[in-house]
Amino acid sequence: MMNVGIGLLVVIIIFRSQLKARPVSIKMFTMPLLLLAFAIYESVEAQVQAGEAVSLAMSVLLGAVVGLLQGKFIHVRTVDSVWWAEGSWASLGVWLLSIPVRFAIRYGFIGLLGIPTVLTGSKAYVPFLFSIAGILLGKGIMLVRRYPSALNAILSKPSYLHEN
Repeated sequence: MMNVGIGLLVVIIIFRSQLKARPVSIKMFTMPLLLLAFAIYESVEAQVQAGEAVSLAMSVLLGAVVGLLQGKFIHVRTVDSVWWAEGSWASLGVWLLSIPVRFAIRYGFIGLLGIPTVLTGSKAYVPFLFSIAGILLGKGIMLVRRYPSALNAILSKPSYLHEN
């Protein structure tokens, strides 16, 4: 019963985080690149083979598609010359529907083809970093595509570089 309560709490926190308004900052673009670089580093260090590398690339690409869809449904507004991005129920739905697909790629694709994996145990989080990086990159790309003036505002104001 305790696990159900903890799981429910985690889901509520994730939902709240997905729907929360946040200032659009340079972090929306640097964080996914840092996550991707770290995930690649961990994969190289773990000596990932070609089959597993293909599944990781698929995770990034699928994540980017999910992020592009999420970015399409994100509400963006300006308040006192600050750009704010806020998730919507539609963007949350896209994210929720993507979870089983990502698990299918991670576990189904690799399992069906009998691909040996090295990103297990203490390195099991690495494939999820690829997926998260893809989602964040896709979301950032869609926001820039929909609101190019927001990117101009971020790059023209040094104070944006040091915000949350």
